[in-house]
Amino acid sequence: VQNMPLASFLDMALKDQTLKYEISVKTVTLVAAPAMLSYDKLQDKWAVFQEIEGQVLGADGQPLAGASVKIKGSAAGVSTDGSGRFRINAEPGQTLVVSYVGYTDYMIKIGKTSSFSIRMTLAETAMDVVVVNKGYYTEKKKLSTGNVSTVKAVDIERQPVSNPLATLQGRVPGMVITQTTGVPGGAWKVQIRGRNSIRSSYNANEPLYVVDGVPYPSSLINGMQGARYDISLGGSPLNFVNPQDIESIDVLKDADATSIYGSRAANGVILITTKKGKAGKPSVSVNIAQGFGQVGKFMELLNTRQYLDMRYEAFKNSNVDWRSPTFYYAADLKNYDTTRQTDWQKELIGGKAGYTDAQVSMSGGTNLVQYMIGGAYHREGTVYNQNANDKRGSMYYNINAASLNQRLKVGLSGGFTSSKSNLPAYDLMDYALNLPPISPAIYNADGSLNWAAGNWQNPIARFRQKYERKVTNFFSNLTIGYEIAKGLELKSNFGYSQMLVNATSNQPISSYNPTSGIQSASADFSSFTANTWIVEPQLSYSRDIWLGRFTAMVGSTIQQSRQNGMFVNATGYVSDALLGSLAAAGTITPMSSQSRSSKFNSVYGRLNYTIDDKYLLNLTMRRDGSDRFGPNNRFGNFGAAGIGWIWSQENLVAEHLPFISFGKLRASYGTTGNDGIEDFQFIRTYTVSSNTPLFQSVRGLAPYNLFNPDYKWEENRKLEFGLELGFLKDKINASASYYRNRSGNQLVGYRVPSFTGFNTVTANWPALVENSGWEFTLNTQNVQLGPVKWSSYFNIAWNRNKLVEFPGIENTTYKSTLVVGQPIDLTMVYSYAGIDPNTGIYQFRTKDGKLVDNNYPNSLNFLSDKITYLRLTPDYYGGFQNNFSYKGFELDFLFQFVKQLGKEYRAIQSPGIGTTAQGNQNVDVLNRWQNKGDDTKYAKFDGNYSQSNNNNAFSQSDGIYGDASFIRLKNLQLSYDLTKLVKRRTGMQVLKVYVQAQNLLTITSYVGMDPENQNGASLPPLRVLTAGFKLNL
Repeated sequence: VQNMPLASFLDMALKDQTLKYEISVKTVTLVAAPAMLSYDKLQDKWAVFQEIEGQVLGADGQPLAGASVKIKGSAAGVSTDGSGRFRINAEPGQTLVVSYVGYTDYMIKIGKTSSFSIRMTLAETAMDVVVVNKGYYTEKKKLSTGNVSTVKAVDIERQPVSNPLATLQGRVPGMVITQTTGVPGGAWKVQIRGRNSIRSSYNANEPLYVVDGVPYPSSLINGMQGARYDISLGGSPLNFVNPQDIESIDVLKDADATSIYGSRAANGVILITTKKGKAGKPSVSVNIAQGFGQVGKFMELLNTRQYLDMRYEAFKNSNVDWRSPTFYYAADLKNYDTTRQTDWQKELIGGKAGYTDAQVSMSGGTNLVQYMIGGAYHREGTVYNQNANDKRGSMYYNINAASLNQRLKVGLSGGFTSSKSNLPAYDLMDYALNLPPISPAIYNADGSLNWAAGNWQNPIARFRQKYERKVTNFFSNLTIGYEIAKGLELKSNFGYSQMLVNATSNQPISSYNPTSGIQSASADFSSFTANTWIVEPQLSYSRDIWLGRFTAMVGSTIQQSRQNGMFVNATGYVSDALLGSLAAAGTITPMSSQSRSSKFNSVYGRLNYTIDDKYLLNLTMRRDGSDRFGPNNRFGNFGAAGIGWIWSQENLVAEHLPFISFGKLRASYGTTGNDGIEDFQFIRTYTVSSNTPLFQSVRGLAPYNLFNPDYKWEENRKLEFGLELGFLKDKINASASYYRNRSGNQLVGYRVPSFTGFNTVTANWPALVENSGWEFTLNTQNVQLGPVKWSSYFNIAWNRNKLVEFPGIENTTYKSTLVVGQPIDLTMVYSYAGIDPNTGIYQFRTKDGKLVDNNYPNSLNFLSDKITYLRLTPDYYGGFQNNFSYKGFELDFLFQFVKQLGKEYRAIQSPGIGTTAQGNQNVDVLNRWQNKGDDTKYAKFDGNYSQSNNNNAFSQSDGIYGDASFIRLKNLQLSYDLTKLVKRRTGMQVLKVYVQAQNLLTITSYVGMDPENQNGASLPPLRVLTAGFKLNL
């Protein structure tokens, strides 16, 4: 029997025996073959059987095709069809066992009931069945030597959000995601394992985004947002990817996982995979949710009495007569009704932002062709009590086909999104927090805007200054693969994406106080187009060699991107009705324009060898070429090696530590690059300057950039060690990772002689930035008692950033902002020494230890006296998720936590000054200095800016920083499955109702509106509450 196939050997050995065999991976199971019965006995036996029917559904409520339904202790069994349905004959008392890859087995004891709807539970900790996506290939998580975090559709769909980045907050260890504003369509900041580049501009620290194999922009329009007034703070391109269309998001972090993306992967890679069609009868899915968002917390501000007392005390301290006609800092007391009391937070940002989300899709197909097509509508309003909103309509499609022999496979997927924002040009947060409570009413008795005396700027007039943005986004990917021979496959991806952005910002005459004398309107117009196409042929080979499995892959990338944009300012409109027309403007001034293209070519490869599913080796490499870099350094080589040892499969462990179901050690080391720079930075360029002379009415050109042929990408060297553990048959899973990333070849501004006509030139410098840290995860199945289930997921991460070396830093533009041995995100501030008990003003300690107040002649040196270093990045952060289910009920919630230092709200306060921008104050300012000897938190009130130098120094000191840590109930969903109650009557395959909440509760001691964005001038992330239903037909 030497070299005989195992199946042939078993057929021969069991011939004429009463045994049958089953082969599953590396396990052979022998079972008793059914005995032959006579016709009479068969009739008696058949009489006790009953037909059992049912449908098997996945965790997301979708039918599972191909699920196994067997009778326990018997060889009898069937598989579900394309709609997840099955029929089987069984005796009362027998047990049905339903199984599906990636799910926990489901058992049913047969009784009187003959029809079942079975909802399977994901076996989330079964590492031998979980597959991770690494972009160019997939592999079992058990056999992976890299670090990949995955968030599945089941978690994404539980969150009432419009941007996929929001679904990752608190769920991915080592990833810090910050929502910069609560305005719909706003910007997000993303960092994976810290900041690698000294540069803070143009995507220098952004990860690479890939949607269905097509690279996706990481910033909306690369710094040319269009209008000068953009309430969305630049927006985010991922606002135009529908989260409900996503099947999974994979975050690649270490060298083993990222190096195959070469020069684009220094800051990590985020892979977004959209949903695919499944075989079966046509199925229609509908998901509709309705709700609202609101500001989760209002600050406690001074009421009218407290505000007036503050003002009067400030004038007394400053020894000024506010009633004097020549005193200009008391317009509020001279012109406003001092008996008024208005809560401007509730008036301006206290509304409810409407939320509507509707999704519909249809899927089905055969074993050869599967399809899915869907559409969605999403609308979010604002809390400003005005008709302002952000709307998005989208559609997506996917079709996969295969030949009869499964050797030829074709897949086509894509999506189209159209978005329109109709928002105010400004955020009203500064007005809501700073308007004095005695400020005039917004409207007159006749409903018109109230323009009161004293140069009153009506905040609602801001809504007449509109910011409108229209965006269309299209992407598509075609994949063709053919199995040339067993284990040898040729595949190619063809991708295309296009984004069109048009934005306008209007400043109509009616938005200004009539007393201002402004008689003409103005507007800003911008238009932007970005196109990217990519072709990636790939050849892969896999076969068993010696003691293990060998896999090889080689491929190429050909990519080209083109961007065109313009931004103009139009002034001199004589009527607000003409603002939409450029032709009606009196003067049109081009502000900026761009037309750029970049080409990117590369080859990549992978070698993988796995011995006995125990010893793992993975090698990846890439050679990239890009025309973004100088002619001397357009090509770069990147690669990584990953090794792993699944020590739990060693006999010694299996015999003596049976409670350990899985154990793996892994390590990786490699290099990636950072190409997050603007195009044409290495060549000599010119620009139009207002300082250049005119020649025949034509403005001349001025040099803008020097030629640098050695300009090249930054390089990041990543090192990682990891441990993965499973206990009690993987009911408990844990992992620990240590990493150290060192980024060198930094692009910095290097000083050059003044006779060149420039102060600096951007060049590579041997500065070295290090990020190191730990990441831990714990995933547990706490309770599984019949219908009662409880599972938990916990993650926590620490990251430490520092500038390891920077030779010649004194010759760069960073000599006053960076310190070797300190984080590059540090803030250098004055050392606050408390309030002088004799004078009541702030004190500071100089580098020599001297106490000064920054009032002449006791002034601080702007640079040398900033002796305190503060690290504003989180100390640690993570999340804690729990899922409870009982019969049809399910409760899922996630707590996000962050330990950090932050700038408090008082950083922008000047207590006592009664201007529009700095009028009202937090009640905390009542803890101020009043009399000699007082020990207080705030300085004495100032009535005429006499303490401006002192207050300015305080705003640049460590005195304005405090604990900004928080624990936030980030997401909660409570749902009930009504399928069993309505299925027979209505034919619905799934009916579920739910309520969802986002940012429901925040526990923090932070002094300010929100510890996440820490911005008193920008709306905080909103608390969102929705209710909805999901049904499948």
